[in-house]
Amino acid sequence: MHDLLCADCSPSLSPMLPSVISSMSEHEIDSLLDACKGAIAQYHGIMRSLKTARNVGCAKISRLPDDILEAIFFVLAEGHRGSQACIPPTLVCRRWRSIAIGSPLLWCTVTVDRLTRLDCLASILSLSCGLPLNVKILTVHAHYESEISPVVLTRVLEELPRARRLYLDFDRPYYTFFRDYVPKPSLSLESVK
Repeated sequence: MHDLLCADCSPSLSPMLPSVISSMSEHEIDSLLDACKGAIAQYHGIMRSLKTARNVGCAKISRLPDDILEAIFFVLAEGHRGSQACIPPTLVCRRWRSIAIGSPLLWCTVTVDRLTRLDCLASILSLSCGLPLNVKILTVHAHYESEISPVVLTRVLEELPRARRLYLDFDRPYYTFFRDYVPKPSLSLESVK
């Protein structure tokens, strides 16, 4: 059993497991499982370190200073998807995620359209850390067949008191919704289009 618990064990020992396991107690099997989980966690850590080292050595973009990467992320946020466009870079690597999440201003351009999901909107609003928002509500897009979720629309309208700039582009079915939802006026509102 000691051979199975050693740190140098590998899956190549699996053919001998049935004969060894048959003579083990439940407690010994649990101990062996815990040891295997520990070894797997160590291997995952080693693999993560190796991948990071490989990526740093291979990718020239990894040599860019943090402020340059942040500036690139801001260019993404200026596009038609707003801060939602900054979500994919947070999935590239830990460094990019840390830079993006550490910049609340990056998350202040809130665009709501028929593709916006509530969980995505909630994350963006949370990452903006209460800073004033640039809010775009876009309901007029003929190439989308679905409508904006009323829950998503209500959630963004709740944030209008934080709006610095408000851009509304909505069609007739939404008139009643906007008319019936009267948010508190925004003290920081600078422009409405």
